[in-house]
Formats: sequence, structure tokens, C-alpha cells
Amino acid sequence: MLRKVLLLLLVLVALQFPLGVNADISDVAGFSDVSADYWAVAAIADLADRSIIGGYPDGSFRPEKPVTRAEFAKMILLAMGFPPRPEISSTFPDITPDDLWAQPFIAGTVVNNLMKGYPDGTFRPKSPITMAEILTVLVRAQGWTPEDLPEGLTILLRQNGVDRPIVTADWFFQAVGTAARHGLLQFPDYPQVSTAVGSSEFALAANDPATRAQTALFLSRMLAEMPPLTPSPIATGEWKGTI
Repeated sequence: MLRKVLLLLLVLVALQFPLGVNADISDVAGFSDVSADYWAVAAIADLADRSIIGGYPDGSFRPEKPVTRAEFAKMILLAMGFPPRPEISSTFPDITPDDLWAQPFIAGTVVNNLMKGYPDGTFRPKSPITMAEILTVLVRAQGWTPEDLPEGLTILLRQNGVDRPIVTADWFFQAVGTAARHGLLQFPDYPQVSTAVGSSEFALAANDPATRAQTALFLSRMLAEMPPLTPSPIATGEWKGTI
């Protein structure tokens, strides 16, 4: 009899609070797969509130999903407050009919000197954008002067399970250094920056695809601490590489 009473009480509690932990999830970020204690929940909620990044029709956010270059073009343009430019025709030969939704955003990033194509003339809209590319765009968007790593700070490049020091020959060297100086990168900074195995140095997987959660974090930091500036539409030529 006692067991039946306890079971009835449990059922009544479940009916009174049907969402359980998910109630907190909805209150915090509004996505079914972003828990209240997820490491990037505050940034995701911030970007969603600003209508810079949204979820999927099933109510999910898919925080670990890589971001494509086309998707990031839309995010950075919205974050900077620049309008899309549908009147500008694409000069990139790899913009296909499937990418037409992104063309106005890509054009907007190009004319505002936020993103560029690659040396072969392509934009690669469906390719995942890397963390190094995102940091480069954000540093460029802020108009910061490219700088080396802060004195005394060594950052290792983690690639294919191997760590090595980031050196000046790496095209993103100054983008990482500038991002570190302005707080876009922090140390430690899970999961972007981790302690290298068997070392006290920090390792950054700069060439890995950036996830939706990581992208939200970087954009949120830029918007919260460093209000966007209006960049020049003319490239200065100070940056190595193209993105």
C-alpha cells in the first residue's frame, strides 16, 4: 500500500512539473538541446536574443554543428549591423543556386571588408569556417591593429593530435595575437583553448572547424566588450592570407 501511495505522489509531481530540467533550458536559451549548464549557454542566449543566430524547426540549436562560411557571412553582417546587398552580383564562381540565400550576405561582407575569397577566386560557401578564420574576421571588423602574441604567452597549434608552437609564418599568427590581447581568446578557454598534454602551455585548434557554440561565444564577446566599428570597404593589405 505504501508503495502505491509513493508512486501516486511521484505521478502527481511529474504532472505538475512536466518539463523538469527542460524548463530551465527553455528559460535560459530557448533551445531543446542547450542545457542550463552548457558552457556556451549565455553566449547562445545572447546571440539568439539579438536575432543574429537562430535554431532549427525542431527547436534544437545543434551547438556542436560546424558553421559554414556562408552561414558565418550572415552572422557577422547581422552582428555588425550592416545590411545585406542583394543588388550586388556575385563575382565568385562557386556560388551555386543552393547558395543564393547567402549571396546578399556574402556581398555585404565583401563590400565592408569583412570577408574575402581565396586566391583561386572562390568563396567556398559550404566549407566549414575555421576558428582562425573567425578570429581574423572579428579582428578585422573591429579595426584593430594586427599584433603579435602578448609577451610571455606561448600558444601551441593543435592539429591532427600534434601540438607545435604557433609561429610568425602561420598566416593567422597576428590574428590570434590580437584576439588574445583584446579578450576574444582567453586562457584557459574551454573548449577553444586547452592545456597542452604534458605541458603548461595552451593549445588552440586554429585550423579546426568552428562550431555554432564557439561562433556564438566569439561574437558575443565582441559585441559585449568591444562595440563594432565601421571598417573601411577598402582592404589595407596588412593581413596575410585571404578568407
